[in-house]
Amino acid sequence: MASKLKAVRVLTLLTLFDEIFEANRVLNLEPNLIKSLKESGQVDDTPAAVKYCTEELGVIPVTPEKPDAEKVAELEKLDLAKIQGFLRNANRRRVSRYLRRG
Repeated sequence: MASKLKAVRVLTLLTLFDEIFEANRVLNLEPNLIKSLKESGQVDDTPAAVKYCTEELGVIPVTPEKPDAEKVAELEKLDLAKIQGFLRNANRRRVSRYLRRG
């Protein structure tokens, strides 16, 4: 069962789930994530802070999407394959240059 989401005001430039959120954005987040972000001073979950952004600034709350675990694993494999290919090619070039120097 998913946790109930709560609205928070972003206080600093915040990177979350590979998205960047500027100050005064309102995000709907899970309580355990809010606790961590509050402790680091990045969000404010008081009703007054959220109300200021939504009513005074006209900010529309958003719910950031968590990346799909399967997609993340697939991308990590692709990145690893690219890195391995790059290293193989770099090593081949080094060996080739070394052999040409004799």
